[in-house]
Amino acid sequence: MSVILTDLVKIREVIMNSNAHKVEHPISGLYSYLYKLAYAAWKVFRRYCISETHGAQVIVRKQNKVLLVRASYRETLCFPGGYIKSNEEPIQAAKRELEEETGLMILETQFKFCKQISHRCDNTLCKDSLFEVVLDESLDLSPSVDGKEIISAAFYDIDMFDNLKLDRNVSSYFKTLL
Repeated sequence: MSVILTDLVKIREVIMNSNAHKVEHPISGLYSYLYKLAYAAWKVFRRYCISETHGAQVIVRKQNKVLLVRASYRETLCFPGGYIKSNEEPIQAAKRELEEETGLMILETQFKFCKQISHRCDNTLCKDSLFEVVLDESLDLSPSVDGKEIISAAFYDIDMFDNLKLDRNVSSYFKTLL
């Protein structure tokens, strides 16, 4: 019981430390606040009720740049991606998540499976399928975000990665490029 209370205190801290008041548009601030609250609650639920999750992440490369997104409920930049729904294959989830988070519509045939990655998050084993999409440099594709769940999406030069606050999967990927 005391562990659950500790987690509830953490959720309260997330709410109290929310940067929602710094967002210019009040509706965007509300969405950001609600996503942070939902994410904190999800982490507690996952800790006690889910032993394993399955997700898909997409590395989108264009020349010497990689597409990274920032969710309203996280402090780090990460690859576009998310959970695999029960009725879909990993590649379908990767395509869906890329489109939902960045607005980029890429043909499924352009997705190349890279590898399966796993890590522990509290008591949950998180297994993600990692895909790569290499865009032709002549394509002028710009990501767009909804400003609710995803608050930024941009192509970052690989040489800048040392100066960015990156998710552990992005950091691991970056180390393989060196």
